[in-house]
Amino acid sequence: MRRQVLDERSRLETAAGAPSGRLGQALEGSARRKIRAIPRRRWLVRRAGEAPEARFGQLFDQTRRDLLAYALRRTDSAEDAADVVAETYLIAWRKLDSVPEGGEARLWLFGVARNVILRGASRELALQAVIDRLACVLRDAGPTVDPADDERTAALRVAIMALPERQREVLLLTAWEGLTPREVAAVTGVPVNLVRVRLHRARSRLKRELAAREPTARGRTPSPASR
Repeated sequence: MRRQVLDERSRLETAAGAPSGRLGQALEGSARRKIRAIPRRRWLVRRAGEAPEARFGQLFDQTRRDLLAYALRRTDSAEDAADVVAETYLIAWRKLDSVPEGGEARLWLFGVARNVILRGASRELALQAVIDRLACVLRDAGPTVDPADDERTAALRVAIMALPERQREVLLLTAWEGLTPREVAAVTGVPVNLVRVRLHRARSRLKRELAAREPTARGRTPSPASR
């Protein structure tokens, strides 16, 4: 069973653009080395007397792959992703008594990583890794896009990049990370109703953009009304 879980994780990371094999190990090693530099301040975590090191180690082991994949899709290089992961865990260590339990910890870390990326110089989303996924989940937002069709893939990329940043963010969190609107709200710190509004607007805008580009993708000249 454990082997099956590991194999599935490897497959998902490959599809997500996360490095595998030696590169993945090296990247995790880079993040681990930076995390080891975190000052080991001795203070009690107010959770059933659990030692800080033990809880932090468990948090790291349970979330590092998801957090690394999240960072890789939102930074320009593997090294930038490792920096984001390391800084995120440094913040988690400093605020360990504020980290929620269970599955909520992953969302909390996503929110911290998001802020780290927004503060940094690398703010450009790495969109190529999400194109195939979006082509599937956006089928209710417009014409079907075949990931193998270069023209349609390019049209989808342009349409996504044309979205306002806040709409693009909730769309990608929903489409790629598989988060619900409520979970997106937890990551971004905005009300869930506003998340739903932004997601609806993003999908509607994509529908219009892709519909306008559809004649071109099929080799026909767009009508004046669609230009």
